[in-house]
Amino acid sequence: MPFLTLYSLPEIQFAHRFCDELYHGRIPQRKNCIEISVITEGGVRVAQGRSTDTAAVGDIICNFYKSPMTVDTDAYHAHHTVCFSMEYDVVPGQALPPLVLHGAERCETCRRLIDEIIRSFALQPSHTWKTAGLFLQLLDELDRCCDAQGDKGTPGEYRYVAQAKRYVLEHISQPIRQSEIAAHLGITSEYLCNVFKKSEHISIMRFINETKLTGIRLMMESKGIPLHQAAAQYGFSDANYVSRLYKKYYGRPITEAVRKG
Repeated sequence: MPFLTLYSLPEIQFAHRFCDELYHGRIPQRKNCIEISVITEGGVRVAQGRSTDTAAVGDIICNFYKSPMTVDTDAYHAHHTVCFSMEYDVVPGQALPPLVLHGAERCETCRRLIDEIIRSFALQPSHTWKTAGLFLQLLDELDRCCDAQGDKGTPGEYRYVAQAKRYVLEHISQPIRQSEIAAHLGITSEYLCNVFKKSEHISIMRFINETKLTGIRLMMESKGIPLHQAAAQYGFSDANYVSRLYKKYYGRPITEAVRKG
């Protein structure tokens, strides 16, 4: 990992999968710890020092515990997290990964390694050498992912994308139009469409719909309520439209997805 010099092997502190419908947490500063998370459902707002961002499905949160971090969400979300302690320094002239690495396809290896660490720790908690090796691979992949994302946009474009995601999560229970988000950000709808697709490789309307559809499916699974009631909680008045949209995106009816889990 070119951005770190290690003076000890990583020692696992925890590795788990977590989900909740409402979460407002403050993670204190800690010495010699690194925590890496991937969002698997929904999304969260995160803030650390002067950095604020919104992490959605597929995004990776990098917490080096340099200062306290807050995590907030008012809707269902799930994340997978690993945390290790070790003695390290940042290589002079190098920068740590950003607070949120947005879900580029090239970061899939990072997400796979996080799940491998969780699985290994659950099955063989005494095999610390194995989880340490996987974590070192994860740090290397984070560095590659940061390099790969260099062509995804300017810092200003990133801010618009993050703010657009935050708007979506804060208004997830209402109908959301692309033009409304653009007006809120003070930019044109066309510009928002372009920078969002450049960064996330999907349209902003697809991001909105996929976020809502995921929430509807999870609400049906966890609370056992019918489609029309769950759809209404996410701003849809037509359950048949939701059913057609889910099948268009995922290739099967939402009711089938709920039954199979």
